[in-house]
Amino acid sequence: MSYCSRVMENIENNSNNKQVCCIDFLINDIAKDSLQHALTIEKAYDDSRIPGLMYCTYKTETLLSAEIKNLVELFEGHDQVFILKYDDVYKLQYHKKNCINFS
Repeated sequence: MSYCSRVMENIENNSNNKQVCCIDFLINDIAKDSLQHALTIEKAYDDSRIPGLMYCTYKTETLLSAEIKNLVELFEGHDQVFILKYDDVYKLQYHKKNCINFS
């Protein structure tokens, strides 16, 4: 995580107080080993966001191999989620629904 912190500090220090647009290609490699570890890094970034846009790119096969609770946590932690199919972009919309236990 210290490497990612240094990268983000470098970007922030060189942004000259302008909004930035970042694409995170490392996060998928981290998520291959542990989506939970990737979520920890994303939460650390969220605690001190840099003004602008951050795109977290994950490969579908990486996400599909994760536990559903981590996948839901990933979606909840992002403002928007998109899926790319060849040249088409789909916006994923998800909504939490509460269930009542009648037992």
